[in-house]
Amino acid sequence: MSVARAARFATVSDAQAQEVAARLMSRLRVEGECWGWTGCFHPDGYGQIRVGHRMELTHVVAMFLRHGASPLVSETVNHLCSNRACCNPDHLQFASKRENTLHGNGRSAWQAAQTHCVSGHEFTGENTYVGPNGERVCKTCRR
Repeated sequence: MSVARAARFATVSDAQAQEVAARLMSRLRVEGECWGWTGCFHPDGYGQIRVGHRMELTHVVAMFLRHGASPLVSETVNHLCSNRACCNPDHLQFASKRENTLHGNGRSAWQAAQTHCVSGHEFTGENTYVGPNGERVCKTCRR
């Protein structure tokens, strides 16, 4: 997250937090263990709710309501259930940006999980070149 976002949450009074919590809970639908958001969504698929004068992501608001603003300074909120609409704090964890990225289904996560190149050579310290963009390349294939 950012220092600015954490600072915004730090200014939320107890009364505002209770009001936001009531609005958040009123728009949740329990789907198995997930608490699905039924309100408006960001184009990325994450739920959004107004906190003060700004729209915030619902899963971040859920973690703020449970843990306060201080962890939001240096950590992102990771969905353990991979359901972007889920607001169940038990399905969320604080993680570094790298951990959050590697937990996902994107190209970075897929590449980090690879242990061998497409030709079957193992990625080892001696056999791996890391390019300027962080992509790993098999030295044997590169030759």
